[in-house]
Amino acid sequence: MGHGGLTYSSRELLKAIFAITALLPLSCAVLAAEIPDSEQAYFLDVPVVLTPSRLKQPLDESPNAITVINQQMIRAAGFRKLSELFRLVPGMYVGSQNGHASFVSYHGTTDNYARRMQVLVDGRSVYLPPNSTVIWDDIPVLLEDIERIEVVRGPSAASHGANSTQGVINIITRDPGVLTPGRISVAQGGNGVSDLSATIGLSSSVLDQKLSVGYRADQGYNWPLINDSNRTRMLSWRGNYHPNATDNFDIQMGYSEANRGEGVVGRATSPFRETQSSYDYQQLIWTRSLDAGGRGAHQLSAYPFQLW
Repeated sequence: MGHGGLTYSSRELLKAIFAITALLPLSCAVLAAEIPDSEQAYFLDVPVVLTPSRLKQPLDESPNAITVINQQMIRAAGFRKLSELFRLVPGMYVGSQNGHASFVSYHGTTDNYARRMQVLVDGRSVYLPPNSTVIWDDIPVLLEDIERIEVVRGPSAASHGANSTQGVINIITRDPGVLTPGRISVAQGGNGVSDLSATIGLSSSVLDQKLSVGYRADQGYNWPLINDSNRTRMLSWRGNYHPNATDNFDIQMGYSEANRGEGVVGRATSPFRETQSSYDYQQLIWTRSLDAGGRGAHQLSAYPFQLW
């Protein structure tokens, strides 16, 4: 009986193998239909990055580990704040102090001081030496205006100074010449969430420009022990003035103001109150090409800013 039982099981196993073998071509065809020409991934262009050595180079030739966050990733993530985008970066810690004061840190330094990491917007440092921090919520940059973000995950002090011992975040906004004529976005949600953004672009033979406005508000966490409401308004303008074939002037200006709740129940040193802050900047980058082919250029930049 034992031998007969073993023979019967072997027959059933052979039938199952034959059935799987018969279905194998069909399953391969289905996979091929779902992933057409998958070998084309090996022939795609390697992304070009600017941040590691401050020169254009392919991503696979850069001397640092880099994460690139592009427009598609920003749209798919669905985040509301600039700081939240860095949840997509390995090793990054993103959080908030007292509900709304965002901080971004790398490899365990989870506090609201980014004193070991350089943060740039179009080459302009937004790190505040007097405060040893980056006030992420006051940076007047709409998520819709970001072209890509390059994050150097590791020391880059040789290229970006002593404040880059842990890494560099380089936020690159979209050039005015490639914008659509206009865009409006409105979002509403629970707990007082209200987001509004709009961008208008204009182009001519010598000047490309865009104007962006944004408003972001919420009541914070639904928790009566902490006061963390937030209302932020921002405005930015960028123009590209190119009077001839060799000179280009990139002019940027921005302003933001915010009203934020502060305070914790029962803490005498932090009573319930409302604080106000303002931030503005101006930036000018003059680029002169050395030849008609654009194979070399001189560049001069200046960017004063104020935080109130």
